[in-house]
Amino acid sequence: MDEFLNNNTCYNSVLQGSILGLLLLFICINDLPNIMINTNLSDTPETVLFVDDTSVIVNNPNFTDFENVVHMVFENMNEWFSSNLLSSKFGKTHFMQFTTKHSSHNVGNINYNNIIILNSSTLEILGIIISNTLSWKSHTDMITPKLSQACYIVRVVKPFLSRDTLKIMYYAFFHSVTTWDNILMKFLTQ
Repeated sequence: MDEFLNNNTCYNSVLQGSILGLLLLFICINDLPNIMINTNLSDTPETVLFVDDTSVIVNNPNFTDFENVVHMVFENMNEWFSSNLLSSKFGKTHFMQFTTKHSSHNVGNINYNNIIILNSSTLEILGIIISNTLSWKSHTDMITPKLSQACYIVRVVKPFLSRDTLKIMYYAFFHSVTTWDNILMKFLTQ
């Protein structure tokens, strides 16, 4: 083992999925939101972190100004990632323009360093689908089959299982979906 360690050098490596990896990631990205505070923008973009996903909220009604702010955000984030020996995946990056249902004004995509950042009409956050018109149709369409399947399963096994076992199945298949959505809806609307 000593011979292996002496002959091979490992730089910046932690096993994927390890507790240490998550702890180091949290310590490392904890200051990421602070890079937006140090910008010279009139409307400071808000950074939201959840595990290894980062969302930046930019609010600007003028698309040219919006695009300029987004470019500055990307530059700041690239610099931060580079200085912290991390990488960003702009191929997985997209943005959402919130509009009314009847709005015909839809902006195109954003080009950053020859990478196209797509304008998305829906976004899934923690199992909740948010649409750019703030309609719940996409989310309802996603959970309806899950809830229908849960009802079918409980109905089919009802003659064979005790009431307590049926309650466990209800909480596992039906209640978990509806409760999780309610918790997230409360959080998202605060």
